[in-house]
Amino acid sequence: NYKSAEEATGDVTKILDEMEGKSFCRSFSSKALLAKSLGCKESEVTLNKLGLISKERPDGTMKHRIIWDLLRSHVNSAIRQGERIILPRLLDIVRDVMDLQSLLEHGGDISFYGVDIEDAFHNVPIMGDEKRFMCASIDGKFYLFDVTIFGSRSSPTVLVRYCAWLGRSTSSLFRPHEARLESDAAYPPSSAA
Repeated sequence: NYKSAEEATGDVTKILDEMEGKSFCRSFSSKALLAKSLGCKESEVTLNKLGLISKERPDGTMKHRIIWDLLRSHVNSAIRQGERIILPRLLDIVRDVMDLQSLLEHGGDISFYGVDIEDAFHNVPIMGDEKRFMCASIDGKFYLFDVTIFGSRSSPTVLVRYCAWLGRSTSSLFRPHEARLESDAAYPPSSAA
């Protein structure tokens, strides 16, 4: 349940302009120019409906998030998931802590750190031939996203793959008794670091 972009044009346009400033998307004055940048016909560009989820923060300010209705445009029905996301369990963390504790010298400490990646989905680029499905129009402007979006059926799996790569790469910098990594953007156990 969300508000359509047309009901909150000002908020949505502001967010899209900020995203363009971060190089997540590009805007065009016409669908013809958007299609030309993609090297395809206008009829091959899928324009998706946008929605807005708004939430009040504890300090009283509003947080807005754009969502894409790829269900209505039938883009999500064309996406095939190759795997299922399996999140880490509490027992995984407990086992890692117990294992690390057994390797500590007397009096050693275990530290926990958390990382939250801002605009997580938008840090993952998409393939060029998929970009024609990541377009939207609002208030006379046409937007083309070059990164994964919130609303695509495949975005969580793609993000998980990136996080798994980052986790394995980071793990390789430490010896097994120095650090362990868990992620809520987890990966199937067979590819765990």
